[in-house]
Amino acid sequence: MSDADLSLMRRIDELHLERPFMGARMLRRQLRQEDIKVGRRHIATLIKKMGVEALYLKAYDSVSAARADIAEYLHWYNTGRSHSSLSDATPEQAYLDLLPKLAEAA
Repeated sequence: MSDADLSLMRRIDELHLERPFMGARMLRRQLRQEDIKVGRRHIATLIKKMGVEALYLKAYDSVSAARADIAEYLHWYNTGRSHSSLSDATPEQAYLDLLPKLAEAA
């Protein structure tokens, strides 16, 4: 990874902490205002490597609707999203891979 990319990733991280709702397009716009010329696709690639995800505010009509969306997100996070810290496995895959080792240790 180049020093320029590392510097850019630090700035993306700072911006994400300030405004967690910013996606690649908004980040590109902000970086261009700071005279940092970089493309949206490159930003999206770096964001993916960093594991940064934009947060979106959403109004719900009821608590049950909010709970359903949260449950759907947690299901996706645990079964559909690979994590670099788990060797690109999902948390569910990592847990299931660990079960035989736990059974042997017991």
